[in-house]
Amino acid sequence: MRMRWSATRVTLVAVVIAGLCACGTSVASHAVTASQPATSITISGARPGLEFYGVGAISGGGGTARLLIDYPEPERQQILDYLFKPGYGADVQILKMEIGGDAEATDAAEPSFEHTRGHINCNAGYEMWLAQQALKLNPHIVLYALQWNAPGWVGNGKENPWTKTDYGYLLSWLKCAKQDGLPVQYLGGWNEHLPHGLVTPAIMKWFEGERAMLDAHGYSDIKIVGVDSARRDPDVSDLLAGNPAFARALDVLGYHDICEYPTTGRICTVPEAALKSGKPIWATEIGSLRPPGNGGDLARTINNAYIQAKVTAVIAYPLVTAMPGGMPEEDRGLVEASQPWSGYYLVSLNSWVMAQTTQFTQPGWLHVAGASGQLTGLNDGSYVAYMGPSRKAWSLVAQTSDAAGPQTITVHVTGGLPTTTVHVWATSLNPGTPAQWFQPQPDIAETNGTFTATLQPGYVYSFTTTTGQGNCGAGGDGSACPAVRPATAMPMPYSTTPSGKTWPQDAYGPDQSLMPWGLEPADGSFEYPSKTSPYFVQTTAGRPDFWQPLRKLARFPYAVFGDYCMGDVPVAPIPPNNSVPSWCGSNPAANYTVSATVRFTATNQSAGVIARYYRPVTTPIQYFQGYRFVVSESGQWQLLLDSDSPALVAPTVLASGSVAALGTSATHVLSLTVNGSNLTPSIDGTALGTTVDSTYSTGVAGICTGAWYPVRFYNVTVGP
Repeated sequence: MRMRWSATRVTLVAVVIAGLCACGTSVASHAVTASQPATSITISGARPGLEFYGVGAISGGGGTARLLIDYPEPERQQILDYLFKPGYGADVQILKMEIGGDAEATDAAEPSFEHTRGHINCNAGYEMWLAQQALKLNPHIVLYALQWNAPGWVGNGKENPWTKTDYGYLLSWLKCAKQDGLPVQYLGGWNEHLPHGLVTPAIMKWFEGERAMLDAHGYSDIKIVGVDSARRDPDVSDLLAGNPAFARALDVLGYHDICEYPTTGRICTVPEAALKSGKPIWATEIGSLRPPGNGGDLARTINNAYIQAKVTAVIAYPLVTAMPGGMPEEDRGLVEASQPWSGYYLVSLNSWVMAQTTQFTQPGWLHVAGASGQLTGLNDGSYVAYMGPSRKAWSLVAQTSDAAGPQTITVHVTGGLPTTTVHVWATSLNPGTPAQWFQPQPDIAETNGTFTATLQPGYVYSFTTTTGQGNCGAGGDGSACPAVRPATAMPMPYSTTPSGKTWPQDAYGPDQSLMPWGLEPADGSFEYPSKTSPYFVQTTAGRPDFWQPLRKLARFPYAVFGDYCMGDVPVAPIPPNNSVPSWCGSNPAANYTVSATVRFTATNQSAGVIARYYRPVTTPIQYFQGYRFVVSESGQWQLLLDSDSPALVAPTVLASGSVAALGTSATHVLSLTVNGSNLTPSIDGTALGTTVDSTYSTGVAGICTGAWYPVRFYNVTVGP
């Protein structure tokens, strides 16, 4: 339904300032007096500026999209449409994808395609699948890939990822991408992986070698982005002039958090040397866009990154959050989709803020020189103008996120650009007004290439000569968007073994990525050898090359599953989401039994189950709240109390003992029952006593192995 003018909801007033009275038409009765003098903007086709490369988002860093592939249809396709379909939703123009590396990269881990050297599985994980879906919806989407972690053999077992061995690893991944029909256009090095924060001579040589590798194997069209970290001193840009080979290797300077962290978009900076380098500057990660207030942060960032720092591409983190409950970054992204059992999802305000730029531009358009800046008055907002190829179209995006009152703009269109009807769309940056997100406004008829408009505070506006935009389809105002099923608690019991019952129970087992349905690897990787295999395996072979270095406590593979309701877990520890969702009912008890049927494949292995897991902030991945019952092949067992305190040297042993050796020839069932403060571990149905501890009363369930070796899991269950 189109928005109607009213005294309480006026989003834009357009007044044609020449020839209006002669037409006998007046909109004076609708006019709103602006609090500041009008801002004059000239959009001239004779003033081409820097190339616009796009606005996009990151799938990765890590495991943020894990549950999306497990969604039912039609909801899965609906989510993909909101993300990638042109003229429909966020219209993501750049997809930055993680090259899975078997280890945690903020929230969780994504599997490598080559756990051991020479053994390649191009179908590992879900990033390739996601990129294929994006490409189907938008054949022009820009694909950009980057490493966070890698299998240990890539770093030659020395925790040094900047190796020549990595060239072969990247080349194999590119062959997989090519095999899957994915035209990767940009490739990075490593995410935030500078020793002591410095770009060393060895790293510069590595980028030079990456360029040579790509050129030698038919990938000369792929451009290299460096160095995917925050600005440093000395910065990567400071090293370009004195190192011509390194300068030639880098096609794009990619910076993180250029508009502060958490991102505010008010102050955006890059080093002076970057501005003078002549290379495109990208904001390759803007992060911590946590709701509800992040719509304004994103609107300011997209505009001010260009205005203040000449950034020509902005990439937000993350694309989606599709993860079990109890993880630190679970409440952000363009779409929140953590309920594959119900099909429920939430399209965030950020999607529509992004759409206010992406649905009105394309990569390859140009910024219009002199047509970007701040609105009149301190902190009243900003605007950026773009023009299409051959000057056939133009768009202007203005945001008033911090404005204290209405802002008037007078726009002059010249230099061969179209001076026809101007179409207008607007999004309220108030998170509580979804009916006012991405709504079409009355068209404006330019007179002699000039028009005036009044912008209300707390909005982002797009003025354009293009067509085809929509909220869920061309011209749509949201009234035709698909209905979303209500959120529900995850059905219990959960089992990784298909039950043969109606959906979602029959969805359990290996999913399309050959990972256990609904299971999120937090560290390491857990995969089925085949679709028909009766078991899945911890597949990370040996300690990976970690994105973040080890701390005091050793890391180990583990995975979690469950939802907020099962574990009485808040969506996030930061207001307003620091409570259990309403659909869970009142105070659901985190009382359940988690079991794993395992078989060891060698001596000196161990495995276990986790109860009441919760990792509310991005501590090192091995630091989390929870109880862990771990059993070794030799029969030794421990009940452990884990903590998210980084001061922890070792978890607390609540109970321990031994049973007859479990060996490697049979399966065994390891279970932990948590009921109030009573904790009861058992092996093969035999209880090992009850320990009383009241440290944790909430949290979801999980499984683990003692180290990076292949324990088999035949079934994992959780239920009353």
